[in-house]
Amino acid sequence: MALIPLLLRNPQCGNDVMEIVETLPRKLALDLKIFYMAAVYPQRYWKTNLGFYIDTTTALPDAYSTEMELPSAEERFGKPGLYYLADAFLEF
Repeated sequence: MALIPLLLRNPQCGNDVMEIVETLPRKLALDLKIFYMAAVYPQRYWKTNLGFYIDTTTALPDAYSTEMELPSAEERFGKPGLYYLADAFLEF
């Protein structure tokens, strides 16, 4: 879960995550994708507030919403995706 604030603070690490996902076994790759998307959605949703504290000009790419059948990170500033991911995580 520490990956979420790391990605929010250093969005350039998002590309590293996408490379690492390709090398992991399926279950671990899914876990990493979930935590990655758990950073993508709040980055969009809290962009203004985060902007007071960190650089928000570099957005994490919405790399997995389509593949994971999640709402787009651009839809209503990521709010639907954040809620959907939270519900799915409770079942996870």
